[in-house]
Amino acid sequence: MKVRQIAFLTAAFLFVTQLFPAFSPASAADAGFYRVSGQQILDPDGSPAVLKGISFGNSNYGNPSDISMGPAADHDAGSYFELAAMGLDHVRFEINYGLFEDDNAPYQYKQSGFDWLDQNIQWAKDAGIHLILTMKHPQGGYQAATSQMDGPDDGGKSLWVGEGYEENQARLVALWTEIARRYAGEPAIIGYGLINEPVVPQKATAQETVAQLKDLYQRIADGIRTVDTNHILFVERLLTWFNADDYNATDWNLMGDLDTLFLIDDSNTVYEFHFYEPLSFTHQGADWLPQYEDSDVAYPSDTVVRYTCSDWSSKALFQGQEVRAEGEWTYFESEPITLTDRYNFLQLQAAVPGLNGGTVWFDDLQITRKDSDGTVTVVESHDFADGLGQFGGSYFQNGGSAQWDDRTGRGGAGGSLRISGASGSWDNANSWNQVFLDPGCTYQVSGWVKGGSGQQVPQVSCLYAEELWRLNEDYLRYMLEQYLQFGAENNVPMFAGEWGFHKNCYGKGAEAYIRDLTALFQSYGLSSNYHSYHDSTFGLYLAEEWQERPARNETLYDLLTRCYGQIPRGNSILYGAAGDGQATVYLENQDPGLLLITAWDESGRLTTLRTRQVGTRAGYTRLSLPGCEDDTLLRLFFLEPDTLAPLSASWVTPPAGA
Repeated sequence: MKVRQIAFLTAAFLFVTQLFPAFSPASAADAGFYRVSGQQILDPDGSPAVLKGISFGNSNYGNPSDISMGPAADHDAGSYFELAAMGLDHVRFEINYGLFEDDNAPYQYKQSGFDWLDQNIQWAKDAGIHLILTMKHPQGGYQAATSQMDGPDDGGKSLWVGEGYEENQARLVALWTEIARRYAGEPAIIGYGLINEPVVPQKATAQETVAQLKDLYQRIADGIRTVDTNHILFVERLLTWFNADDYNATDWNLMGDLDTLFLIDDSNTVYEFHFYEPLSFTHQGADWLPQYEDSDVAYPSDTVVRYTCSDWSSKALFQGQEVRAEGEWTYFESEPITLTDRYNFLQLQAAVPGLNGGTVWFDDLQITRKDSDGTVTVVESHDFADGLGQFGGSYFQNGGSAQWDDRTGRGGAGGSLRISGASGSWDNANSWNQVFLDPGCTYQVSGWVKGGSGQQVPQVSCLYAEELWRLNEDYLRYMLEQYLQFGAENNVPMFAGEWGFHKNCYGKGAEAYIRDLTALFQSYGLSSNYHSYHDSTFGLYLAEEWQERPARNETLYDLLTRCYGQIPRGNSILYGAAGDGQATVYLENQDPGLLLITAWDESGRLTTLRTRQVGTRAGYTRLSLPGCEDDTLLRLFFLEPDTLAPLSASWVTPPAGA
């Protein structure tokens, strides 16, 4: 076996840095701060930067007054080096206001929280990683939890409505100002994410609804700028809006995605969105979103995930009798429906005209298709045996609700869909599915209904979609471009502050999804952050954040490093393999430590990562590195076991007789 031996020589290093100039060493601490210029984020040297990172959750869903019981379990010093070896450059560091301030002592800041943050900043510096501090849980509550998604603090409504909400907002402004005052001169911090996934109560107009968030962002920004003009502000779009009284969903037609983006008055600001498109794939199995808990979606596929439809008035009602008898199930069946120049898809509904405060139940709703040869296939079915499933969407409610009734299934078994309490003239619940009509086929909708008064019947909406997007790279591109359009029109940088997928996506196209999405990030020069490092459903370590980290999710690790990582800065060495795909490296031993070895191909993709304990004896350690092709770039970390600080590894000519 012929082996290429490697020596760490000055000439070799100069050759590498000339061959790969973009990856030459640089120190943010020496050069300054990240900043914004037009649509670009610039690094401390003034060069365009495309950030690639991962989030540390820090057990932020609780109120962590004791760091040892929550945040300290999320990660440690070695986690930062792990990310550096993967080729990532930053951590989106999620925080809970409770780290710094107790509700019973407002405006009195706890040094313990800042000590812990200082420790993390030092760990990040040691590994060459930067931080984006993000307020995941502000005063008033974690925002993204709503009445439809289990979570604390009633969806965070106390930041926006009710007794004391003005004080909660004032405390948030003051806390951000204090954080900025303390860290104004810290270049390891890229910037501040002001509020994560904000949710506000609906006002009379879209402009008034958005103005609530815009006003609070501006007040936070103004406070920060009184003490810190160095750091970037990360301003996230409005996530959604809810009824101010009970936080149930209101009119989802109030505004589109682009209406939730807006500018604040600050020139050093990045505008953030989260990208989990489509939720039917990325959140399949998510028990906090019942409509996707039973999803089984592969990527890529022919599944239609988005469409444009300008005519929502084309309806085809069942032909059936009125339902008047309490306690009796009545069967309905539609007339046959075929593809026409006006209809190309169906959406199943449970419609309740004239409910007027009553209650009605629906069960065993389905759509069947008859092919030209007479074959009949059930293409959509809802028996509500274990929940609402894909019938989780409830719309056009006039004070009513659509819920699963586990005691009123047809025939006394299973469950049913119950709609009740509406005082208006119309209420309905929709299936999340759309059935697109195939030429030459006939479709029929059927179901059972009982209760109420008047004509409560299942209904099918027959509609025409002018444009369709199926679940593939074209759809991901289309959705990304909606947000990038805002950046281009306003000459500001955009940031995909969260992206990721549920663990149920493994085996269903997770690798293809990461490959396509990260390639799009790269093609657009879009900075992004994977969610998350330590999380029970999306994590690189699949456990709750306050629990000890289990074995690493190697499937996700491999996907992120191969598709997402980039060659990190620092000393590298280039070598050409002898054709057998293996190299032998001799390391002069120092104190015992951990050697991290990363190998990169000429296109900048990570091909392998290894860890070796070395330095346990005098002399040299001989390392065989298989899987290294010609022109492999090796990146070396030699870490002291206690401090995990980088050491200067000495590469030498192999000793005689080796």
